[in-house]
Amino acid sequence: MSIGRHTAALDPQVPADPSPPTAAAVLAWTAARDAALRGLVHALSNRVGTVAAAAAMLDGDPPPAASVGTAARVLAGEGERLEALLAHLRLATGAPLGDGAPAEPLHVPELVGEVCALAAAAGWDVAAGDCAADTPPAYAPRAAAAHALLVLAHGAGAGVGSVVLEVGAEGGAAVVRARAGARPTSPAVVPPDGRAACAWLLGDAAAAEAGALRLPPLDA
Repeated sequence: MSIGRHTAALDPQVPADPSPPTAAAVLAWTAARDAALRGLVHALSNRVGTVAAAAAMLDGDPPPAASVGTAARVLAGEGERLEALLAHLRLATGAPLGDGAPAEPLHVPELVGEVCALAAAAGWDVAAGDCAADTPPAYAPRAAAAHALLVLAHGAGAGVGSVVLEVGAEGGAAVVRARAGARPTSPAVVPPDGRAACAWLLGDAAAAEAGALRLPPLDA
């Protein structure tokens, strides 16, 4: 039994070690993560280009007075955007499994918002939708939960394009459902490989439904 993420023998609230993943499950997770990273790299390239253009405005000795103020405003704005991209990259590159990733209480609406912001920055058509007021906290490694949500959004989007992630509660656990953005009453379906990836990341119960992710409850 691995130490760090899974210590079920010592703490009954920590899920037991997952079954070994299938190759298809790993590929589904890798496809979602890599698509997010490619989008973030593109966004980063845009930000670097804007910073370079602002720096060019300061050419001259001394630089034109009017250009200094404009460049300063542009650079300040780009600094904020780069900070946001850095946060998205940390979330996307966090190790979802293995030692050093213990389970922790998670505020699910907040995490869904972060994942949706990451996906939007990567160019995905994903948004956070309604959130039930009685949504309970989850208990899982943060990176594993974030990556499972990425798999959910990526897999659902492959079938419908625009995706909305809605947060609710069922049976004492937080459940995140994907629906088609253009059709509010139409659920989005995650392919079997994506569901297998979610089960590998968070346990078999996480992928009980084709278009939903059930997060491990705090009091399991």
